[in-house]
Amino acid sequence: MRRMGLTAGILLIVLGGIIAYESVGYSPVKRAFHQQKQQLVEASSLGRPEVFSKQEIARLPRSLRKYLEHCGFAEQPKMRYSIAKFESVDFVLNVGQKPLKIDYERVNDGNQPNALALIDTRLYGIPFQGIDAYVNNQGSMKGVLGKQFTLFDETREDFYISCLVTYLSECLIVPSVVFQDFITWEEVDSQTVKGTLKHSGYEVSGIFYFSARGELERFTTEDRIAIDPSGNKSKAPWTAKFSEYVEENGLLHPKRLQAIWHYPAGDSIYFDGEMVSLQYGYDEKGK
Repeated sequence: MRRMGLTAGILLIVLGGIIAYESVGYSPVKRAFHQQKQQLVEASSLGRPEVFSKQEIARLPRSLRKYLEHCGFAEQPKMRYSIAKFESVDFVLNVGQKPLKIDYERVNDGNQPNALALIDTRLYGIPFQGIDAYVNNQGSMKGVLGKQFTLFDETREDFYISCLVTYLSECLIVPSVVFQDFITWEEVDSQTVKGTLKHSGYEVSGIFYFSARGELERFTTEDRIAIDPSGNKSKAPWTAKFSEYVEENGLLHPKRLQAIWHYPAGDSIYFDGEMVSLQYGYDEKGK
């Protein structure tokens, strides 16, 4: 009986230690993310302060011109990067499952197709954090449960391609990207344009649809590959939707973003959330 009591006591101490560790704010995953974010924003540079000149904008397809002018970017400084933060996003890990509530932060480089994202949530009451990254031609996707246990740590070509598609879909949120030479534009009509991103031997493309007012409403592509937490892959049309435009510091941007897989069995909205803040970084003589 004394041995059983000793064993139970040890288990209670261990369990108490785990609970205490989970309750503190420190997270190795978050620390790694913020270190990578700092490195990305410090390395991002347009070379010299520039503005969205009217002459440069005039060379773009009509829908892109109208977007930049309507959203207030004309004659404003170009940004080096953007940091978008979301809270309480509905996020679906697997089709048919109940959405999780996640906090999400994403960093997009305005000069190169580099991007970094952090997912922060709880699975069955246990903290789960994940980092998606595509930086300097290297991509990775890592998920950690309980701040200690790595559930997956992937580096695959399919993932690189998906990262590039996502970066392309969001390029108008950090519109310095519009003028980079790794993206080309082809006008479809006055409210539609095709964008193609070529980088490191990969090529992805999609169609951007704009409202009559000039606001980006959606981006569609067939180049993105779905990879679930078990590593299963599937290919289906994919859409990013942008809505509820708001003004911050004289610039318009979408507040609500949705990501949707169009599977044969039906659509799956797996990301549905509102942006709570959008921060731009500029060169020294910018804002």
